[in-house]
Amino acid sequence: MGNDHTGVDMKCRITENLEALGHSVVNVGTDDRTRTHSALFAGEVTKLINQGKVERGILICGTGVGMSICANIDLA
Repeated sequence: MGNDHTGVDMKCRITENLEALGHSVVNVGTDDRTRTHSALFAGEVTKLINQGKVERGILICGTGVGMSICANIDLA
């Protein structure tokens, strides 16, 4: 799971729910609310997917636009 500074709270809630369901969550996002660049975290998630280290990824940012563009470029 990757997130920028705007997605910290949502990441925590999603992680808690996924772990309660028995899933493992790999956190490559920030845990800090200091302004960050979301593309960095999208790149980390897609790298793990491309390497076969995780099955899927979740990206969380303020709009969803920047991270989705970066992820689609990296996964292509």
